[in-house]
Amino acid sequence: VALGYFRAVANKIMTVTMAFDPAEKLIDVRTSWINCAVTLVWLMTKTRGVVFNYTLPLDRVGCLPVSNWIKQDDFDRNVPHREFPQELASLQMQVNLPKCVKNFTDSKVFGPKDAVALIVVAIDKVWDKPLYGMPLQFEPYLPEDPDAAKGIMLRLGQLFTLCSAHWEDSDFLAVVFDNVFGDLLIKSPQNHFFLAEELLKTILSVSTSIDPQEFTSKSHFFENPRLAKAVDNVMRYAVEHNLCNKANYWLPYWGELQVHGRSNCWQLVDKRMLRFFLQHNVVPPRVSSAYDVAGDTLVNQKCSFVNELLKITSSAIVLPQVLNVMVTSRPDALIQYCKAEVQEGVFQSKEASNGMTILYDHLNGKQIKNFPPEDAKLLASYAYDLSYDDRQNLSVRTLAMEVFVTCPITNNARILHILADETLEPPLLEAVTLKIFSLDSPWHVLAHLLSVEVLRKRRQSTTASLLAHVSKHVPINQTVQALTLLLAPSRRGVLGVVLHKAIIRMLLETGTDKAKKLLQSEWDNNNTHKDIRHELIILCLRSAVTKDDLVDWEWGILHDLASRAALDEETGLLLLSATTDQYTIHRLTNRWKVDSSFQPPPEHPSICDIRLQFKRHVASGHSDSLVRRDRFYSLAEQLAQNLSQPDLRRVALRTKWMLSRFYHDLLTSQDDQNTLAEIEHAVLTVSDFQNWTQFWIIEISELYGRGLSVCITKMAHQSAEWKSGLMTREEWMTICADHDVGRRASRFISELLLSGENDDDRMVRRRSWIALEGICGAACDVLTYLECFDKKETRSRLAEEKEDARRILEVTSQLVNAGCGGYGGR
Repeated sequence: VALGYFRAVANKIMTVTMAFDPAEKLIDVRTSWINCAVTLVWLMTKTRGVVFNYTLPLDRVGCLPVSNWIKQDDFDRNVPHREFPQELASLQMQVNLPKCVKNFTDSKVFGPKDAVALIVVAIDKVWDKPLYGMPLQFEPYLPEDPDAAKGIMLRLGQLFTLCSAHWEDSDFLAVVFDNVFGDLLIKSPQNHFFLAEELLKTILSVSTSIDPQEFTSKSHFFENPRLAKAVDNVMRYAVEHNLCNKANYWLPYWGELQVHGRSNCWQLVDKRMLRFFLQHNVVPPRVSSAYDVAGDTLVNQKCSFVNELLKITSSAIVLPQVLNVMVTSRPDALIQYCKAEVQEGVFQSKEASNGMTILYDHLNGKQIKNFPPEDAKLLASYAYDLSYDDRQNLSVRTLAMEVFVTCPITNNARILHILADETLEPPLLEAVTLKIFSLDSPWHVLAHLLSVEVLRKRRQSTTASLLAHVSKHVPINQTVQALTLLLAPSRRGVLGVVLHKAIIRMLLETGTDKAKKLLQSEWDNNNTHKDIRHELIILCLRSAVTKDDLVDWEWGILHDLASRAALDEETGLLLLSATTDQYTIHRLTNRWKVDSSFQPPPEHPSICDIRLQFKRHVASGHSDSLVRRDRFYSLAEQLAQNLSQPDLRRVALRTKWMLSRFYHDLLTSQDDQNTLAEIEHAVLTVSDFQNWTQFWIIEISELYGRGLSVCITKMAHQSAEWKSGLMTREEWMTICADHDVGRRASRFISELLLSGENDDDRMVRRRSWIALEGICGAACDVLTYLECFDKKETRSRLAEEKEDARRILEVTSQLVNAGCGGYGGR
């Protein structure tokens, strides 16, 4: 607590010392105040025994106010406003000139030189000399003790920050800078370098507009000779000592220095003005920017940068900026690196390897296309050999094949030679196929793949992969024309299933009239393979689910199927699977049951996606899908009538009822499609209990209850009482009594409750209570408002059933418990 308090006092003293009347030296007063602040913090730090952690009380001082001051005469001489009014106006937009430009003389200003000198003297007075480590100075390197070294650099960083861009006014800081970042830096131990590098980041941030956390392009730091030399030495140290992270951090700075930092024409500017311009990142009016060079000059400068970087480490060949320059400007040098051994270095962590290996690992597609012929030939040869190297994994070989195909010197003859290799793995053939359209004449290769001889003896999956990408590169009419050739009698007989499916998919995607005529011809052809027909059905289902317009042909195919009385079981299941998952079909039909487990057959991957799309676009409550929903309702209705399998007709009926209009159309509150009447009939006609019976009754009863709730609620929303928030039980009962759906439900539920009353048909009573369970679970919110529940007969019946249920539960519980733990358990 004391340390924090006294440090706050010391900070306040130092703040006033540095800010009060900077135009007057007042050396004696400032000396006393600085000594007082430095001593106060020193005593508190020493008391805790951590002297190396000592920091100057400059936390709240920031930069000296005088550090930005420019003499009016110097400013007028370097920025003549009469000759360069536009430049002056631009400068005024970036810099607060009245704050920076003052009338003063050096002899009367308390500036960086005096401030640093007084602080250094004050520290020397209080620092305990016998202690290991000096307060600020070191020769030639920092102490080995990490705490002592870190403390020194921390205090120096505070002084550089205090002086801002004008730290060179202080002879002490200028000497320190030259010692730290001079020629001896390259031989310094790493602990010295790491601290020196952090100090340089601080100095750059106060001297320029550079953010030490992120490099800002077009910073003119290199116009200051000291900063330029420091950046150069730091970069060379990082490279020589294989400090990869440090080298990558300083590379942009060093690159700017090498490319743009050669003219140094700013040296014509007064030094103090130079610091002013650097700090605000503005260009002097009479000096051209180093970034204004272009054309051959800029190319030459970039080449010089690459040359210098490769001199200090050949591993720089892997850097994108180096490769770009060499590919575009120095292909002759690139060839040498392709053939030579590249030593391990700061940018290349692998063991020594040849230049081609490194180039291959780091080149991108654009650079490969710009390769000069001799380089491209070497690269193509390397990639080709790599693609056939069985020691490599398949992904590496596939990528190598793609590189080989895209090389500028790879011609059609080489491509056809590869395609003729029947031993080549499918992924490699796929890689060739997908890259064909990057060649100059892809149609030559395409014509070869579509020839009858190749279709007979080649893997047609290669041709199918190629066709999948044709439409991306050629007009639709040409695509359809090519597919028409494949379906011609001369070729159709040799088409495999994979290729035939690909053709069907592409024709449907084009959507043209000619394409649909071809598809209709395939559909009408009795010799069309069953898998092809199923593929076409799946494609039609996908279009029907996702589109409202331009799908009449697809719906024609689906309705044609659903209207067939002799539709085969496999096709029927395919149509139903688009709307109903396999587990629900299993529960409704008792199919795919092996012993006591559910084991369905493999399902086409596209069907799962179509079913998800169906739930999203059709079975949801969105009003924009009403047209599609009505169409699927009609399709399910046809299947429920025409499927020859009774269990599949149940699945179709459930789908049909789920898609009834009153569930989804906000404007419909009547059962215009007689869904509830059909469900009633389905429930009452269940005559025996099988494995699927209970699930079937529950499912359709829930649909019945949901339909009842939806219709009554929609009608209630139209009433004045609802809109005014005054709905009562009597009003609800009136709505149910007046609504056709409410009256029908009341009659049906009465029939269920009273069924079996005059006979002992246990099955009838069980069926009734299962149905009532489903209805109650879905419509409990409106069920008790029905007229039947207001009748004495119904209430008496419910009371009797409740008493019977209580008695049954009590007796069965006693018997079960006795059987588990009593005599019966023995």
